[in-house]
Amino acid sequence: MTLEEHALLRKYVARADYVRGLWPTLVKNLGAASSDGYFVMLKLSLAFSAIELLAGVANRKNNMGIKFPEFNKSLASGDFENLLKAFDKVSTSKFKNHPENHHLNKYSKISSSQDLTKFVSLCRNYMFHGAFTPNESGLAQSKKRRLLVGELAERTLAAGESALLCS
Repeated sequence: MTLEEHALLRKYVARADYVRGLWPTLVKNLGAASSDGYFVMLKLSLAFSAIELLAGVANRKNNMGIKFPEFNKSLASGDFENLLKAFDKVSTSKFKNHPENHHLNKYSKISSSQDLTKFVSLCRNYMFHGAFTPNESGLAQSKKRRLLVGELAERTLAAGESALLCS
C-alpha cells in the first residue's frame, strides 16, 4: 500500500466514523419531518463522499456495489417519484457530471439487484448542488422513505468497505 492510499484510508475512516456517529436533531423553525429529511440526505451524501475516497484504492470508481433490494423495490414502485422528478428538474443545469437525463424513467425500471452507486451520487449532488428540500423531494411526507434513505447511507458505507476488501 502506498502512502497516498494509506492517507485516503485514514480520511475514509474519519469520515465514515463521523457519518456513523451523526444523529438527527430538531432544527429551530423547521418541522421534525423536514429536519429529518435534511438529516437523512446529509447522512447519505456524506456516506457517498466517504466511499469516494475508497474508489481509487479499490479500483471501482462508478460501481461500488451499493446493494439494497428493499430500496430498489421502493424506488421502482414509485415511492421516490418526487425525488426523481426533482432530479429531472435540475439535471440539465446542475448535474453536468451526470448527463443521463430522464432519471424518473431510468430509475422506475431499476431491478432489485442493481447497483445504486450512480443513484447515491445523484442524491449527493442534488443535496449539495441542487435545490433539495424535504418537502419537494417527498421525504418530509413519509417516515418510511426517510428510514430507507437512512439505511441506504449505512449500506453505502458497507459497500465501500466490501469493495476495499475485495480489491
